[in-house]
Amino acid sequence: MNESDLKEIKAARPTNLARIACALIFLIIYYSHRYEILLISALLQLSLSFFWFWLVEKKFKIYKNYPSLWYLPASIDIYFLTLCVYITGISFSPVTLGYILLACMSSIDLIRSRGLFTTVGCCLSYILILLLVKLKIIPFVNIVNNLQ
Repeated sequence: MNESDLKEIKAARPTNLARIACALIFLIIYYSHRYEILLISALLQLSLSFFWFWLVEKKFKIYKNYPSLWYLPASIDIYFLTLCVYITGISFSPVTLGYILLACMSSIDLIRSRGLFTTVGCCLSYILILLLVKLKIIPFVNIVNNLQ
């Protein structure tokens, strides 16, 4: 591993640690409110975040040879966040703040296209889930206030 690889690993560290911290925060919130469905997704998200951190730190050659792999954890983050927003009441959900947190976390990344991908992905997934519920293609769910 050369000097530039070590610099790239160091540059990726804040984003990866922020992903783990956010997953841990959501896990604690879901555990304290006893949201079993979301707790399972938060555990899965946390384990995938640790796996990604390990991949970048220990198997950097794979990460370097396939840079498009980065879009996988970003897509997973967006998917889990959208799932949590949907289950907790969409526009009534306090979890929508997670989109802002995810966009901020992505802005730490030095590669601009990654942050742009995450921000656009967050916006589009939120709009899509709102439209699907508004058009009654999928039902409205709100486990926070038990509204159906």
